[in-house]
Amino acid sequence: MGEPVKNLENVQGDERDVIFVSTTYGVAAKTGRVFQRFGPISGEMGWRRLNVIFSRAKKRLVLGTKMRSSDIVLKSDSKRGVRVLKLYLEYAERGWGGGVEVGVGWNKSEKGDFEIAVSKIIEE
Repeated sequence: MGEPVKNLENVQGDERDVIFVSTTYGVAAKTGRVFQRFGPISGEMGWRRLNVIFSRAKKRLVLGTKMRSSDIVLKSDSKRGVRVLKLYLEYAERGWGGGVEVGVGWNKSEKGDFEIAVSKIIEE
């Protein structure tokens, strides 16, 4: 049996050598922009959720997203969670330190090998 797939709400206290994080937020096909709605991350304690997920990897965190830090537009009233998400994306894009993989083909519409493999696992 492979590694478990968990959502953000169910990873508290669970650590792994490698953690894959994917976002469901991304560029809208019709507008080419990211809607500035980030679900629970936009809440008062959204930053804590991100802290949990980004601190679960013992050795490596792999972030899969089509979103860039520049897609997040901060306003004076933006919640801390949204600010943390933008900062983490900046961190991932720059590749500061070890353990961060920077995505290739951010705006590709065709599926890559990884996407195909994940789709097959989900469909099983």
